[in-house]
Amino acid sequence: MTTYDMLKELDVTRTIWNVRVRISRMWPSITSSNGTETLKGYNLILLDEDNCHVHAFIYADNWNNLSKKVEIVEGGLYSISNFYTKKATGSVRPVSSKILINFNQKTHIEKLTLDDFMIPTHKFEFVDLGHLFTLASSYSNPDTPDYAIDIIGALEDFEDVRLINKVNGEKNIVKFRITDGRHSSSVTVWGDLAVKTDEEYKKLEERTKIVIVTSTKAKIYKSTVQVNTLPSSKIYLNLDIDAVIAMRQRLADEGYTAGDICFSTPIAKSPTPVIETMTLNELSDITDADYIKKNVICEVKVISVEENNSWWHDSCGTCETEIEKKEGSIYCNTCKNPIPVAEKRYRIVILDEDSAEAYNFILKDRAGRRLVGTSATKLQATMIKTKAAGFPHQIKAPVGKDLKLKLEISKDNVVSKSRLYYAVDVLNTNTSSSAMSGATTSVYSTSTSLDPNVIQLSDGQHTPCTGHSTTKKIKVEK
Repeated sequence: MTTYDMLKELDVTRTIWNVRVRISRMWPSITSSNGTETLKGYNLILLDEDNCHVHAFIYADNWNNLSKKVEIVEGGLYSISNFYTKKATGSVRPVSSKILINFNQKTHIEKLTLDDFMIPTHKFEFVDLGHLFTLASSYSNPDTPDYAIDIIGALEDFEDVRLINKVNGEKNIVKFRITDGRHSSSVTVWGDLAVKTDEEYKKLEERTKIVIVTSTKAKIYKSTVQVNTLPSSKIYLNLDIDAVIAMRQRLADEGYTAGDICFSTPIAKSPTPVIETMTLNELSDITDADYIKKNVICEVKVISVEENNSWWHDSCGTCETEIEKKEGSIYCNTCKNPIPVAEKRYRIVILDEDSAEAYNFILKDRAGRRLVGTSATKLQATMIKTKAAGFPHQIKAPVGKDLKLKLEISKDNVVSKSRLYYAVDVLNTNTSSSAMSGATTSVYSTSTSLDPNVIQLSDGQHTPCTGHSTTKKIKVEK
């Protein structure tokens, strides 16, 4: 079975890489000289199943060669091998990754026909609207900040597309306001993206329209924040993702009412290590500190699923850290910033036991998604819509069945002999442990459809967990 490198593992030490990724965004890089526009190349944002994204660039000549061999499209799933990596530099970078990928003449791209819902369609690094002024004020050069920003909120005061005169000719423009119910900013959309935004906005019937604007630049003008789109910007309206569901719920919880104002006018690779498989007894016998932070595979029989505590927790959408609330705002202690919305992630507790001891396993978000076949946010939204009461039956489904878990050994497991283990993934029992470094198979099959509400341009256009079980009780080391 083919194995893949994860995007978070990329560095500048070699060129023999093989990744399995989705193209979440792409746009052309065009230079203008003496009134003539020239295609320099294409930019891609690549996203993998670890929810890590990296900026990639293909020069025009390599693009022409590759695009003749394989269709390269947004949303497509690809195996990409043999490419250069370098440190990401420059200003207004579209993602926070420290690495930039450069395709070359030896780069091989294969479009994968079998989709994998474990690789998300989108990832955003949202900035809270209440933090925009502070962020924009901190730029040493307002025109060239290090990073572009992504924002989310309800769309208000939409103005129809119109032409305005600029130094280099006429340009289409659309303006609107974005709000999270507490703060708001004006947004100006330029060029062909303005035309597409106008078209898509007029198709929507929902009163509250949730908009995501990616790769934007915020500037201070007359003591207020103004957001402008860039060539790399995309606009998504009512996108079917967890963050939009969470924002819509937040607005409803805080009593937000949509405003009425609308202005109508194949190469050799390094061998992939095989992950060790252990029994419960072998797990409990681990004493070597070298195992700390390492992965092992363990097959367990699910005796019960903990129903006394929540099966999800709120986390930061960028770094996945559990969030806290400070003075009414959602705050991420890892990112050191307020965030607009929290995303729900799984934290499912299951019990297994041998003749002598009980073992608790905390299924983290990836394991939960693979087990249930959907995200925690969407599962909860479905329960609310169907008025389902009690503990989700989808989570209780594995009781009495065997699961093969990919565990990450903690310091407490080794030093304190804790019987509380964290499962970072779930495998089918017929999946080999050597495959875990690459593609994995979902326990319950599901299908993923690309959302039609993304505004795109054509190529030519520019916790603590619990230690209690329903069967046995064990002490949990915190």
